[in-house]
Amino acid sequence: VYKRQAEGTESHAATLDAAMAGVESIADISPIPDGIQASFPAMQRPGQGIFMALFGLTFAAIGIWVGMQGESLFLAATFTVLGTAFAAAGVFYLGKSLLVAVTPEGLRSRRFLFGYPITTRHLPAADLRAVKIKQSATMKSGNKTTVYYQIYAHSRDGKSFPVAERLTSRPEAELLLETYLTYLGKASG
Repeated sequence: VYKRQAEGTESHAATLDAAMAGVESIADISPIPDGIQASFPAMQRPGQGIFMALFGLTFAAIGIWVGMQGESLFLAATFTVLGTAFAAAGVFYLGKSLLVAVTPEGLRSRRFLFGYPITTRHLPAADLRAVKIKQSATMKSGNKTTVYYQIYAHSRDGKSFPVAERLTSRPEAELLLETYLTYLGKASG
């Protein structure tokens, strides 16, 4: 006779402990009146940003070298522009941070770049349509594949913005999502 499995692996104690440790390694979560604040500082889990910056710099250097050799100006410009853009995206990834406040009244998300605020978004609970996990990127290093997840808040008017990032396991994302939904006073699905 087989027993019916009542809960998935996300409820397994070791998985839950690993998810908690993972979230704590990238986010500082602290209580605020009626809710929580999650701070995702810059330079946490920097592998993706370092890879993008180095790849972009290499690509741009090849473009400059091709241009100095007097070869195709189009090829040189293409390599240089794309490489510079990719390197800039890597630097942005390394320097960005996120500060999120979650209360029954709604969500507030502030994006910083090297400590300077660049955007602030507020979504009242009445305008909240959903808070969902999104797979954002996959990175492979040798035999290890790392999947990155983000959590996005979606408004009734179709706009969305991140409220968690750099999560590297589905259980981490689910744990943080469940925490957010609890403080928002929403039932998880």
